[in-house]
Amino acid sequence: MIVNLQQRYRAWLWGDQVLSPAWSMLQTYARLAAALADDVRNAEISLRAMSLVYTTILSLVPMLAFSFSLLKAFGVHDRMAPMLQLFLQPIGADADRLSGQILSFVNNLDVALLGFVGLVLLIYTMLRLMYKVQKSLDHTWDMSELPSLGKRIADYLTMILVGPLLLLSLITAASGLNESVLATEFMQISLISKLYGWFLSSLPFVFITAGLTFVYWFMPNCQVNLMAAAIAGVVAAFLWKGTGLLFTNFIASSSQYKIYAGFASVMLFLVWLYLSWLIFLFGSRLAYYLQHPEQMRPESKLVISGGQMMENAGLSLLACIARNHYAEKPALSRSELSRELQLAHTTLQPLLSAFELDGLIAKNNHDSPGYLPAVPFEEIPLSRALHLIRKLHAKQFLQGDPKVDEILGQMDQLIDERFESTTLKNLVK
Repeated sequence: MIVNLQQRYRAWLWGDQVLSPAWSMLQTYARLAAALADDVRNAEISLRAMSLVYTTILSLVPMLAFSFSLLKAFGVHDRMAPMLQLFLQPIGADADRLSGQILSFVNNLDVALLGFVGLVLLIYTMLRLMYKVQKSLDHTWDMSELPSLGKRIADYLTMILVGPLLLLSLITAASGLNESVLATEFMQISLISKLYGWFLSSLPFVFITAGLTFVYWFMPNCQVNLMAAAIAGVVAAFLWKGTGLLFTNFIASSSQYKIYAGFASVMLFLVWLYLSWLIFLFGSRLAYYLQHPEQMRPESKLVISGGQMMENAGLSLLACIARNHYAEKPALSRSELSRELQLAHTTLQPLLSAFELDGLIAKNNHDSPGYLPAVPFEEIPLSRALHLIRKLHAKQFLQGDPKVDEILGQMDQLIDERFESTTLKNLVK
């Protein structure tokens, strides 16, 4: 009976039957929740959150020292303490003491005494954290390729510099509004005074939402829809706020942490840091599903790494591109190809990169690039594509047994002889 109910639920969840608008919306939300729960259950996001906790511990002081120095040049470095206390607030009574210790350590850090090597290491740890963040975000977007080193460094420095300067601008604007004569007169009106108080109390949440939205939109190595990033930013901010309240009431106030004595605040800080990174990556994965709803289906998550299934996927990909091209239809993007073939982005991306590098396909110049044949498919033998697919993940060639190498060479020769007269255009027929 339980198995029957599970089958009926799965048929309703992933079925394509026509439903009323309300039921269709409910089905979409259920698919989204099931896909996100499956991602969390597979533990990949959790492992990356743990890795980011370790990197954050190493990079926390350099990042704060850099931001502190930048804000100190504008005379607003004293505003860093409230922001740090806001982040540490869920750990309870130890938040003020822990934030004070961190800021004291940052204040006592003299960059002039570090020397050239120390300064290089300081910058390296900051860039390393940004690299790990981008790698984790790219993973939630099923992206395996990184941009060039120069673009990465430029993006990381932009994030490091824009953050403190954006904080400075918001603080200056809020202070100027609060101290203006017009605001003082309006504050005498009871309703406006209450609304303004509510606005000030909501300002930290607005800052968090705006920051998450910007990171979700800017950091991944792909084109992210701003609406998807904004929705994910709002959801992640609500999750972070709600989790903080639960953490304060049920974990930070628990008597079990008293056994750690003086280390209790450190333990709570590590746990809260892990939950924060987990929510951060969860929001990025939500933005991915909002932009690519076809990837929520279970069959779209099947990752193929080799064997006959990879040959099937690679040739089907070329056949889809060829069929679309010779039918004089618009070029299909990666997402459209994924939806058409029901293949995961992590399977498609290596194939597209390999075919593009070999000169078989090329991107057009549109904002959402589509893939076209780079050469006439009627002139390219099928054996060329097969050899490329078979050696797709071969980073280096092993020194195997001579007899095995001889047999593999014969197999390559058989493929050349058998498919020499078969072209890629024949895939369309």
